[in-house]
Amino acid sequence: MPTNGGAEQHRSTERGNDGQQVSRPCPAGRASDSRRQQQCPAKSTRQLAAKLALSTHRLGCSMSDSPKWKNKRASARARIIREHAPRYSGETSFFAAAPTQILCFLNLGYTGEVGGVLGSAMDEILSDFSGFRSVAMALGKPYSFAIFADARSAGSALSRLDGTAHPAAGGKCLLLEFVGEIPPAYLAASKVLSSPEEVAAAIPGLFVVPEFVDTEHEQALLKVIDAGAWDSLRDRRVQHHGFNFNYISNNVSTDGSDTASIPALPAWCVPVVSEYQRRFPGFPTPNQLTINEYGPGCGIAPHVDVHSAFAGPIVSVSLGSPVVMEFRRFKRAQPSASKNVTDGPITDKASAVSSVSSKSTPESESKSESKSESKSGLESLNVWLPQRSLAVFSGEARYGWEHGIRPRKVDMHDGRIVERGLRVSLTFRAVVAMEERACHCAWSAMCDAQGGGSGGRGNGREFKCTSSQSNN
Repeated sequence: MPTNGGAEQHRSTERGNDGQQVSRPCPAGRASDSRRQQQCPAKSTRQLAAKLALSTHRLGCSMSDSPKWKNKRASARARIIREHAPRYSGETSFFAAAPTQILCFLNLGYTGEVGGVLGSAMDEILSDFSGFRSVAMALGKPYSFAIFADARSAGSALSRLDGTAHPAAGGKCLLLEFVGEIPPAYLAASKVLSSPEEVAAAIPGLFVVPEFVDTEHEQALLKVIDAGAWDSLRDRRVQHHGFNFNYISNNVSTDGSDTASIPALPAWCVPVVSEYQRRFPGFPTPNQLTINEYGPGCGIAPHVDVHSAFAGPIVSVSLGSPVVMEFRRFKRAQPSASKNVTDGPITDKASAVSSVSSKSTPESESKSESKSESKSGLESLNVWLPQRSLAVFSGEARYGWEHGIRPRKVDMHDGRIVERGLRVSLTFRAVVAMEERACHCAWSAMCDAQGGGSGGRGNGREFKCTSSQSNN
């Protein structure tokens, strides 16, 4: 029988706190909406909000029970199971029938394309729910996870969000499920090593020093650097001091053929080098500096700086913006068991200590939860380089790992998408004279002096990307 002054009271199906479906009345004024609008119309958020007179952040009427959205749900569930096989033998081994602390947003993640969302949007969707703890997202994945304090809190969020549209999601109909865990491979893909301790433990010889320069010093450096003489490349600006760095070979020439017009290290970098040497005594004094200015979306091809050309570590300072740097190596690039890892062009005490600590075994590598290994034997790790930080590449990090930066405009850090800004990197090296160049390191497959490597690249395999790339 009609109610509300003759208007028929429509009802919708939603999930209760226990995950079961219940029938509830739709808010007043919703009965006049078309069936198509109740099934997630492909309209802008502003049009949707105006049409339905939204006063909250959700639509209230469930739309996921239509054949269209049932098929989308089934397809999304199946895709996740396929992606993480054989860990999960079927949907019941991953998706939970009873409420859990973890919700999976089947169709909401950061894909880098239309329909993707940032971590801030996830916060907006979930911030009003008590018990909400954090979000787990991975770049390129169209699904994400939300962690709650308990199953009841997660159930409350699911009952209100599942099958509804939300302005922060662009009006997309949200599809949620309970899950027992976040797939380890998903976590590995989104894992970024952040603390200096976990970085040094995962990649021996790599040292990251946050806040190496303060904000005032950073601004002064950026100002004087910007006023310097730049060379323009296809995708960025560069400056060279001491020696001209060759981006093709990751090498420098010391015969004077290409250094006549190269200025010496500027006076403004003396305090930077002095502070580096105070923190890392014993390393050779840099005599070459390359300054690169990277805009958002600019990357660095994975490479290893030529072993024999530079003594000691490669030193980098990041100004203007943080970035995620990827380190990777292949099975064939493992250190030779017949050689001491301290062998090589580095002879000072500090370098030797770093190299000794870099000795690793397959057993120790398999225990690292941060490492991911593909079928081709590639191991890769993501490292967060904060703005104003110092990174020292010594020992195994210097000789046994390629490093690069994927060309994209955002990075993942602490489960959040971080947009890149204009980054200026200062890379210091200690150049070895041509007649003195030699290397007897343990990473012969990566070593130019022992017939390994390929123009400074461990095996010449590039990141798969259409954007322009360049070495640091």
